[in-house]
Amino acid sequence: MSPGSPTGLGVVCCAVGLVALVVYLVWRSDELVPDHGPRPGEFARAGSQVVASSAASAVGPMFPDDANSQQRLDALTRAADQLVARFPTDPEALSLAGQIHQLAADYSMAQRYWETCLQLHPTHIDALASLGHSLWKQGEFDQAIIHLEKAFAAHRQLPEKYMRALAESLLHEGRCHTAIDALELWRGSQTSTPEILLLLGQAYLQVKQYEKAREQCQRVLQGDPQCKEAHYMLTRILPRLGDTQGAASHREEFARLERQAAEDVHANRAGMREVDFHEDRPLMATFWFYAAMIYAQRGDWREAEQYCRTAVQLDPRNRDARRFVDMSIASRRQRPTHP
Repeated sequence: MSPGSPTGLGVVCCAVGLVALVVYLVWRSDELVPDHGPRPGEFARAGSQVVASSAASAVGPMFPDDANSQQRLDALTRAADQLVARFPTDPEALSLAGQIHQLAADYSMAQRYWETCLQLHPTHIDALASLGHSLWKQGEFDQAIIHLEKAFAAHRQLPEKYMRALAESLLHEGRCHTAIDALELWRGSQTSTPEILLLLGQAYLQVKQYEKAREQCQRVLQGDPQCKEAHYMLTRILPRLGDTQGAASHREEFARLERQAAEDVHANRAGMREVDFHEDRPLMATFWFYAAMIYAQRGDWREAEQYCRTAVQLDPRNRDARRFVDMSIASRRQRPTHP
């Protein structure tokens, strides 16, 4: 999970549906549900005692409104460690904790959480993909391939950033045909992005399939005629197809775009100083919400509400977290606290 993609595969896929289930269980919680203890994949202890405990007192967010970025990040990593301490064998808790520590640039701890997850749950896609991506970033391409290939074999619609890491690792290790096979298979199930097409073009170039390499670059330029990388790659491909004039044309366009990019950077430098560096808030809010859903799934409604309140504090536009908080408030208003 890149910060861009906060994020974990398993939690991402079920979070919205989980909110709906949480809402449903809160509202029907007047019915007694036997307490058999936490059960993976279920809402344990969803009965009236849990709601009564939650109703006893409202809960607040995890840090003050004026907390700076580092304080927010420290609170999030502490929450990740507490989540694992509560559920030390839970794959979603371990995987999410790894994602959070990666966000905090604590890569060794992130890797430790993912490795623990895979020791307990060897086929966990989220941990496989995340660990593989982390190893790719560290330049450990052979190890990255092992984990990313397992993740891709289990989930053909792997998010793009993991496929890019897999393809780049394979190309670095000289396994160009394997990279082509993986990218073509992945591309058949979803819309290809320019980055994926360029990687595929690079792979075809390395195996001397120049016509197919050109096709990928042309597809990129159809969507974005100013893609520098596609123009540059065509300067390498077209001479091998005997089109030196075309290569020269793309070389000129690449040089023009490079000059334009340099001018844009200079022009925007002053504006960059005015950027509001609170862009981490929505991403952090998403992590808090995913952690809340793990607590809710295991019956700890009060902790789930506190985490959702923290998510709303960070990002008031997080509708799922706000919905959970609103339902908790409504529940307290309508149900008396049981002694």
